[in-house]
Amino acid sequence: MSRDPAFKLIGEWRTPGSYRGALAMPVDASGRLLMQCRDDIEGIIAPGKWGLFGGGIEAGEDARTAVAREFEEETGLDYAPERFRPAYQVLTGSPRWGLLSLFAVELTDPVSAIRTYEGAGFACCTRSQVEKLDVIAYLRPAIADFWDHAA
Repeated sequence: MSRDPAFKLIGEWRTPGSYRGALAMPVDASGRLLMQCRDDIEGIIAPGKWGLFGGGIEAGEDARTAVAREFEEETGLDYAPERFRPAYQVLTGSPRWGLLSLFAVELTDPVSAIRTYEGAGFACCTRSQVEKLDVIAYLRPAIADFWDHAA
């Protein structure tokens, strides 16, 4: 598999495992990043840690369609796939080796419109707030780069 040049690669490229996922990096009008607190249940990857809304890319689906679908499933916000802009590609860690495609998207709905259909909760966070969270390790570099290059 070759990497997609539309995304900024975070870390060194190596051939990823078979898992493919798509995650949203929603930013509100104040420049805060919408983060998801993962469920703390057995069998889930990174239980209790903070990450981004999204999930696996299904058969026959491209990454942009997947991130729009996952974002709606997990937040109740229905955004067209075209609103999601390629941002980063990240290689995941153990136990599910693979490639994640992260997409930037402008959060235009009020936070009160978000419904948590997956995860233990969510928060719109500033950089200093995110730095205090227990964020999934392989997402930290992409989030740091996001803050370094945010307008």
